[in-house]
Amino acid sequence: MVKFIEIQWFMALKKWFLIGLFWGVALIAKNAPSETELLKKLSTSDNKADSIATLIDLSERYRFTQPDKGLKLAQKALNLSYVLSDTSLMIRSANKLAILEKENSITTCCVVTSRTSCKTCIMS
Repeated sequence: MVKFIEIQWFMALKKWFLIGLFWGVALIAKNAPSETELLKKLSTSDNKADSIATLIDLSERYRFTQPDKGLKLAQKALNLSYVLSDTSLMIRSANKLAILEKENSITTCCVVTSRTSCKTCIMS
């Protein structure tokens, strides 16, 4: 009898966990900026740092739908971050580029941390 109650309790807990997970993912997806919002933000950004951050966000947006476009945008973000000499943006863009290259079966050059150099990641 005790085992039956434990199984019922576990199944109810599992059900509520899955419902909570579903709504959590739905809320996160709802708050993600759309492609048109990101393109508008890119065209109206005031400085290069905002443009680079938007390019990184766009490359993530194209990650599953248009991977080649996502790769090009991540590469552009990396090159611009070197021009700007912004270490934080270099790390974010190099990591995004490495993720996209790995998912597209291209040899990844590195995943960058604040302690490693990502100069080897520039490909063009």
